[in-house]
Amino acid sequence: MPEGARQNWDPRVIGVAVLCWGNGVQIPSARRYGWRKDGGERRGDRPPWRKRYHLLRRREKEMNPEFWKARWQTNRIGFHQTEINRHLKRFWPRLGLRGEGRVFVPLCGKSRDLCWLAEEGHEVVGVELAEEAVQAFHEENGLSCTPCQEERFSRWCSDRIEILCGDFFDLTPAHLEGVRAVYDRAALIALPPDLRKRYIGHMLRILPKEAKMLLLTLEDGPARLPGPPFSVPEGEVEAAFGGRFTIERLLEGPIHLQGKSGPEAAVTEKVYLLEPK
Repeated sequence: MPEGARQNWDPRVIGVAVLCWGNGVQIPSARRYGWRKDGGERRGDRPPWRKRYHLLRRREKEMNPEFWKARWQTNRIGFHQTEINRHLKRFWPRLGLRGEGRVFVPLCGKSRDLCWLAEEGHEVVGVELAEEAVQAFHEENGLSCTPCQEERFSRWCSDRIEILCGDFFDLTPAHLEGVRAVYDRAALIALPPDLRKRYIGHMLRILPKEAKMLLLTLEDGPARLPGPPFSVPEGEVEAAFGGRFTIERLLEGPIHLQGKSGPEAAVTEKVYLLEPK
């Protein structure tokens, strides 16, 4: 490379190239997409590999536990539903539990769905990372509770509801003993693809073999859904859960996401019933 050209190249491109290659991203010629010290680019506007790099960095930030805790601390919780989920009320009877058995709600936040499930007669166990969410749940529903600290969780128990405040990936089969069903409205769609694989793998390891699941997902259209929430294609659901469950799609329909605008706000909502084979 001529000496004059070498002086204009920003060495940051080397670090970006290493990061992107490490994540399986194919990078075109650096001569075509090099950064210059003046902030410009030699040719093109935000090449595909650079867009992918920024997306990886943004997702890394969003999936950091501190990010989610900060969302609760600053009340940026557009994902929270103030009413009981209509699909829960409509389709829960399809599980045939008749109000019996424990129900597991992953990444439960302060969802009022916990109260509805308890009123149906279930013992409910949820897991939530942010203590602010757990405390708000008890305050807003008039529930008194004195949490007790375990090795990796603080346990909040009131009436028929138990919430484990801590990391989902620290759960063991003992925490879900006796669980007969899972209600997942907002856990799977909160995670990017790589973390979803880890989430599903851990869920299948700790969940009793006889447990069923009511699963709600979103799928994007022509405009990609950047997330969170993330798009979870039906094929991914079948590939991830089909080895253990029979999968029935109960509902498919368009919805408009709160807090989103433009084409990406129009997505398809799907509800699945998963029953052990």
